[in-house]
Amino acid sequence: MKCHSLKNKYFFTSILLIILVFNLGFNSFSQNTTNKAYHDNILIVKLKPQENKAFNNNELEKLIQVYFENKSYFKIEKEFPNSSKTSKNIGKNGKNTVDISNIYRITYLDNDIDPLILAKKMSKSNNFEYVEPLYKIDLLDIPDDPLNEAEQYWLEKVKAYQAWDIHQGDTNIVIGISDTGIEVSHPDLINQIKYNYADPLDGEDNDLDGYIDNFRGWNFAENNNIVSADVNQHGTYVAGIAGASTNNGIGVSGAGYKCKILPLKIMNSEGIIENAYQSIVYAAEHNLNVVNCSWGSPYYQKMGQDVVNYATNNFDLLIVSASGNTNSDLKYYPASYENVLSVAGTQEDDEKWSPENSIAQQGSTYSYSVDLCAPATNFKSTGAIDSYARMYGGTSFAAPIVAGFAGILRSYYPNFNANQIKALIKAGCDNIDTIEYNIPFAGKLGKGRLNMYKSLSMEIPPALVLENINIFENDNAVSIGGSFINYLKNAENLTISVEIINGYANIINPIIFEGNLEQMQTYSSNSLILIELDENIPYDFNLIVKIKYSADDYEDYQFLEFYVNPSYIDISTEKLQLSISANGRIGYSDAQSLIGNGLRYNNLYELFYDCGIISGNSALNLFSSVRQNTDFKNEKYPEIIDSEIAEQHIRLEISDSLDVNSKGIYIIENAYSWIEDENFIIIDYEIINTSDYPIENYYFGLFTDWDLIEAARNSAIFDQDLKMLYAKSNSEQSMNAGIKLLSKQTPIYYALDQADENDEIININDGFSDIEKFYMISNTNFIDAELQTDIVLYTGMGPVNIQPKDTISLGFAIISDSNLHKFKQAIIKAEEKYNSLLHPQNIENEWFSEFSIYPNPCSNKLNININNYDDFEVYIYNSFGNEILKLKSIFDLNIDLSDYESGIYFLKIKQGNKWFSDKISVIK
Repeated sequence: MKCHSLKNKYFFTSILLIILVFNLGFNSFSQNTTNKAYHDNILIVKLKPQENKAFNNNELEKLIQVYFENKSYFKIEKEFPNSSKTSKNIGKNGKNTVDISNIYRITYLDNDIDPLILAKKMSKSNNFEYVEPLYKIDLLDIPDDPLNEAEQYWLEKVKAYQAWDIHQGDTNIVIGISDTGIEVSHPDLINQIKYNYADPLDGEDNDLDGYIDNFRGWNFAENNNIVSADVNQHGTYVAGIAGASTNNGIGVSGAGYKCKILPLKIMNSEGIIENAYQSIVYAAEHNLNVVNCSWGSPYYQKMGQDVVNYATNNFDLLIVSASGNTNSDLKYYPASYENVLSVAGTQEDDEKWSPENSIAQQGSTYSYSVDLCAPATNFKSTGAIDSYARMYGGTSFAAPIVAGFAGILRSYYPNFNANQIKALIKAGCDNIDTIEYNIPFAGKLGKGRLNMYKSLSMEIPPALVLENINIFENDNAVSIGGSFINYLKNAENLTISVEIINGYANIINPIIFEGNLEQMQTYSSNSLILIELDENIPYDFNLIVKIKYSADDYEDYQFLEFYVNPSYIDISTEKLQLSISANGRIGYSDAQSLIGNGLRYNNLYELFYDCGIISGNSALNLFSSVRQNTDFKNEKYPEIIDSEIAEQHIRLEISDSLDVNSKGIYIIENAYSWIEDENFIIIDYEIINTSDYPIENYYFGLFTDWDLIEAARNSAIFDQDLKMLYAKSNSEQSMNAGIKLLSKQTPIYYALDQADENDEIININDGFSDIEKFYMISNTNFIDAELQTDIVLYTGMGPVNIQPKDTISLGFAIISDSNLHKFKQAIIKAEEKYNSLLHPQNIENEWFSEFSIYPNPCSNKLNININNYDDFEVYIYNSFGNEILKLKSIFDLNIDLSDYESGIYFLKIKQGNKWFSDKISVIK
């Protein structure tokens, strides 16, 4: 069974890149490349609550030190040093409070240690709740065009004037501007800043809050009180939209009218964005009412969600964030985190802001996670010194319109919590899905375009939403759990129903709830929505579910989307669980080791970082599915085979055709497990040369980055008697694991110490080139068995020659046990199982020499020649174990296979009391 939260469930790579929403960068995986998504040499670590109590600084240093092999200086600091755990379990909004006092930053000097890989390895420790790289925030300047007259069409569009006739906010309401700083002396901003008179500019921390002279905000990038926009004016633009002085006879108007603003600067003097999430924490702990975040990322980060929950649940801060500028269907963060109000952008005619309807080259990101829209282009705001500038486009400029209005609502409804204000803003929006240009984006622009007047003047409706969503998938069934909460007016005669939007599934319980739900009342269950998946549903399918709410004078909806039917299948024994992927990788399907369940022992220990094929006959003809490379194309997805050979049998087919230097290699992969054999799984490869040319000096094997218990405390052991290279844990918890070559080719073993900076041949941390890979698979290397380090092991075979249209068979056993004696017994038993059940010709090879079976693979005719004249019987079985042919002869046979479909078949020959079996491949 698979379980995942809707907010952090991904089948595709999820390396986080945080940027300001008018610039989208990219990521890479090599430590020494530029433009990575994350900072070099920095990790973010959150201790589990019980460990946070148990550890002092020295113990924490000892825990971390083991991952650096005593070779790298490192420093441990609290990420939020002024934050402490609250004694209250329930926050102001009725939700569980969050602790961020146990989040630490680790800074180290060793440039060869990739934070992304190290984070994955450290995450396996029971001491940490999560470990992540520190992700970057990048910023590019926005072109500005000073104007002589105010142009603010958005004020009419969102009905700001009518709203201000009802309420204009209050100077006690403060909106944080988490951005690049602001022009603090600008005549339209200077009187709008919320000054902290309890801590004047005298060099003392007069208010004892841990910040010296935070008279008008704080600079989190440089840890000082200089909040001026000295490098980039983006924050000044945003501040003017949210909170410029209104009705003062000059310049522009801010959406928040009387509400105050506070600069929370996150850009340093070199133009680098730092400590963005610290600004949200500061806003919460200093009791701000709203914070605007016009920056974001297309990837999820656990620390980000923690900070959002901390600010919202513990301090009732409303976070408003821009949806992104990718002009694509994409979730953006922090906008798409739970408890954040996500704002997309429109232009003058309420069309989604796009390159087609504006002079900008970008456009608004849209998705089912967007809450609402606001104008994003072609209007004026405050600029440098005392100037004004036109905003050419950006959801950066839509979000502060909403943030400013949120301040007014917080003043008008002082007893509403942040999520209630969020619900009320959404309830007042004007639907824009029916506009012709917006029809392709229907449902992905939130509830529509902001209408300030309507949200202030309307009769408050119910506001239903499903939160705390968890999704369980088991075979062809999906169960969705969570909590329905009604944030606003009592919902009378409420019906909650659900439907599938994009097919391939059926709702088992279309009516979820009928009855009444009062304000702030919840209805929860682990199985609110039950879904049956169609048998023909595509792999990695993005299923879209629509929840419909209907009550007296109330209609609303909510979308959920998540991936189902993953393109990997788990195979298991009593002790082991292994994901079989569709692309030559084992355990995981992606380079970041996120898609799949890896190799797990007793469903407790995750045993490796990554594992997969490396093969080829030179560095120029090297085909692999490890680290950043996936050279194998899926030809047939993994499928469960009803087999008489094993309790579990998974089969898939791949080729090397993704590589420009393809050699015509076609691989049929079969994985087997047995109930009685709890500590090994066998993977069998049929490697076919489909080309018209021989492949000479070919090597093939499995690369594994073992992480047994504590990744940095593993040893590489070679057992000469058992002919096996394996990993051994040196932690208090014993563990052994390795891969055994079962077939009869010449074995090759390579052990690598990843922490060895002096290895002049292979440095796996700087990109792992094809030259390094070929050296590994064509040479044997062992390391000191007493060495405790982070190890990579390779087990393979070669060199062999594969003739045109010919096949070679390889077998490997993946073996693990915490008991060394049982582990070694499993090595012997796996080899016996392979030889007796899967490849008995390895035993009967002398008798088999009397036969000639060719060609294999074949397309039409299979020839069987025998060198004696005794009767023999021939049986052919399909992959399901069903007998489809039986012949008896004393002569050579020529079997017609022209009507057979492509695939693997099992051939069995009996002569007297001797028997032989093999696989034959039929390729059309």
